[in-house]
Amino acid sequence: MRRCVQLPVTDARFLANVRRLACAQQYILAVYYLVTQMHRGLAPEDAILNWRSSYSPLLLGVIVGLAFGSVNLLVTSLNPLADDTPGALLLFYGPMFFVWAAASFRAAQRSGQVLSGVRTGAIVAFGTFVAYDLLIFLRINLFLDQLSGRADWQYMMTRFRASGLDSLRLFVNVDYVKGIPLKLAVSCAIGLMMGAAGGILGRLRNRHPIATA
Repeated sequence: MRRCVQLPVTDARFLANVRRLACAQQYILAVYYLVTQMHRGLAPEDAILNWRSSYSPLLLGVIVGLAFGSVNLLVTSLNPLADDTPGALLLFYGPMFFVWAAASFRAAQRSGQVLSGVRTGAIVAFGTFVAYDLLIFLRINLFLDQLSGRADWQYMMTRFRASGLDSLRLFVNVDYVKGIPLKLAVSCAIGLMMGAAGGILGRLRNRHPIATA
């Protein structure tokens, strides 16, 4: 009843969240583009930042994970009861996977080897998972009361009531810790797929470089 009364406000907040999310993800991609340009030596700042020696797929993954985790915290703070619809999940995770593939493309293009792209995709995915999952733990602990009212949390709430535990916070945190190995495996598997796709394209681009005047 309460959610029905607040539906117009929720819709307005959801649209605002989508706009903020899109802007944040565009910013992430813009930052990654600038970083790759500096890494290629196309900007004077390359001499200062020394990206040729300090570039790390793991560091990139951590940056991506922190960025997307921060966006997730922002969206949750504005509308904690918003459902994770397929469209919302695609809007959120699509750019993340694109960054993984783009990093793999660059690695394969530089080395001329698909395996380099696959390895980069897996490493970037691992770094993203570690940083992103830390912020997920922060999210569930900051907004536990609100999240417990979400529709996609009701199965967890049923399991909590059946567990006999007194602390919902303890139950949720332990449950998330138990799920880390599977989530890590899935993230790395997707990273491998994005790495293979980006690596193949990067290898083809390396084989057929664009002629310059």
